[in-house]
Amino acid sequence: MDHDRITEMAVVTTDPSGRVERESASPGIGELAGLLAGRTFAAHHAALGLRFVAAEFGRGHVPMPAVPVLCTCEASRIHLPDLARRRLRDCCAAAGVEWSADGALDEARATAGLLGAYLSGLPGTSVHEHGPAACGVLAALLDDLPLADTLTGDAPAAAGSYLELVAVSIEKGRLVGSALAEHGRAVGIGRDELDDLNRGLVLAMARTAVAGGAVAEAVRDELVAAGSALGVPAGAVQAILAEAGGELIETFGGGFRPLPPDWGYGEPLRAGQSVAFTGGEPYRRSRLELAAQLAGLRVVNSVSAHTAVLVSGHPRPRSPKGVAAQRAGTRIVTPKVFERLAACVQPAGPAAKAVTAATVRAWARANGHLVGPRGRLPQHVHDAFHAAQRR
Repeated sequence: MDHDRITEMAVVTTDPSGRVERESASPGIGELAGLLAGRTFAAHHAALGLRFVAAEFGRGHVPMPAVPVLCTCEASRIHLPDLARRRLRDCCAAAGVEWSADGALDEARATAGLLGAYLSGLPGTSVHEHGPAACGVLAALLDDLPLADTLTGDAPAAAGSYLELVAVSIEKGRLVGSALAEHGRAVGIGRDELDDLNRGLVLAMARTAVAGGAVAEAVRDELVAAGSALGVPAGAVQAILAEAGGELIETFGGGFRPLPPDWGYGEPLRAGQSVAFTGGEPYRRSRLELAAQLAGLRVVNSVSAHTAVLVSGHPRPRSPKGVAAQRAGTRIVTPKVFERLAACVQPAGPAAKAVTAATVRAWARANGHLVGPRGRLPQHVHDAFHAAQRR
């Protein structure tokens, strides 16, 4: 934080129930100290914001009040567990809070509204989105990418928020790897863990580009630039694209066998599809995950509309993954059925094509649903789409 400075600041104070009490645009350090005293510091990516604020207090030689901190991004994992992305606008849309990207005061208002929604139990009022959409090829790839899919089970606690911060930086065209790495280390993420997180994100974007048939020169150039900023060597991007394109899938999933004549397990799984697991005995679950990977499937840590099956010992699991699967219409199978599916994985083909946001958006417009040209689609539209597919 020695060279980075705050260019715009705004503060919205609320009462304990989340009702707005006061707004202040561009407060001075003395005024800010009075606003913070005796209150909780709440922000989206609060740890990063607090470090910038503390640095400004240091430059002004003014003692900063000691404040508890609440991050509305981290809290969204409790209040909004099924989100694929956790940008401020994603959380506000899911919570029914007005969101605008017009400046610091609008972001502070949105954050205060989101905090109020958390405190009141998410009543779900009408949603209004304003402001410019993110631009760039990678921004489009990130728009519906479940960042949790890039995390491993032993990822540090702050990993999810760190990845969301990286994604927002990419979307805004302000990706500065050194500053992000400094923030990552400040919130307790080690150097090796940062390298794994960064490579996992680049890999996930590459996979999304390949799945959508979008691996043009512009995509490669932006992936190389993003990878370079995040410490992923430029030469590794080609290897990542090759991996995402299925070379490793072909290696592990080679020798596909035709379905037996008495096949009775519905639509077979296909190489490259993603599967998730919830609950179960740890040893057996590990064995099933390994079987999935050797069969050419991708094991992910969260459930979205892109997930082919969720493996669970219960037909209607109540875990976050189970709830997300039921909302998305994802097929839920028992470990025993999954063993049969994994043993008969079929080559990737038309049936393995992921359902993209563009597909759902086009269906929604054709069927009378009011949807915008960009951004997150309402959950009820996804539910209606999957219900129509099942019919």
